Amino acid sequence: MDATLFDFNDYREYLTKVMMPNGPYQQKGSNLSRWSRRLGHSSPSLLSMVLKGDRTPSDELLEKLVDELKLSRPEANFLRLKVKLERLERKGKSSEEIRQEIDSLIKSVGKVRRQVVGLSAFESIAQWYCVVIKQLIALGDFVEDADWVCRRLRQKVRPHQVKKAIEHLLALGTIQRNEVTGRLEVVHAVSTPSEIPSPAIVQHHLGMIDRARDAIEEQKVQDRCFMDLTLRADAKDLPEIKKEIAEFIEMMNDKYAVEDAARVYQLNVQYFEHTTETSSGERLQ
Repeated sequence: MDATLFDFNDYREYLTKVMMPNGPYQQKGSNLSRWSRRLGHSSPSLLSMVLKGDRTPSDELLEKLVDELKLSRPEANFLRLKVKLERLERKGKSSEEIRQEIDSLIKSVGKVRRQVVGLSAFESIAQWYCVVIKQLIALGDFVEDADWVCRRLRQKVRPHQVKKAIEHLLALGTIQRNEVTGRLEVVHAVSTPSEIPSPAIVQHHLGMIDRARDAIEEQKVQDRCFMDLTLRADAKDLPEIKKEIAEFIEMMNDKYAVEDAARVYQLNVQYFEHTTETSSGERLQ
């Protein structure tokens, strides 16, 4: 399922994904230049500064973005509010009223707050246990004690890793401390931009694969599910296959994720090629 503007905590991440899907900040690249011309600018430098956070978009540029991106009315209002919030914060002015408007708008369209973080920000929580600890925090019986977390995670982490993970999650804004109760609580789900190479994402997936290897040896068959499929397929179908896998994962989350559940599970899906090409171009089967 394609992400919408509501899925991004930082609107610049959404703009970058739409305008430069093959990689960010290629200032001389055709994508950025083409978008700049469509927005009425001969040089991509202004748009580049906006995407990098060096400048806030003007009202004129903001409305052109709304038109060019064909944003729905709620999305357009969301973008305007996010830019207004940024302007107030840069001036050091109170922004609580705007934040309340943003929260009300999100609730009115029935969106679950999902934070699509940039790849550089994701580096701080790339270790597999960070997102798992985030899920633990959402459990009703969560205890903010590193030793307790280590026991719940089968002693696969160490206390200092737990403490660092919580620090990074707080800094990223995906969890927060309740001002009244003092307890940690989850603010956002987390996802990352897709189809962009990233050592941090590679590290994350490798960590989850290691936990899957452990589960094969350590967990009972009735408590886990491992299946595989080896098939002949056409490479041209890969984009559609990726799309259907993403829709399947979204369906699993919508259907089976339970807020008051007592356990945290992991679903990994891998689709990759066993074969390669010979020098003559023939495929090795």
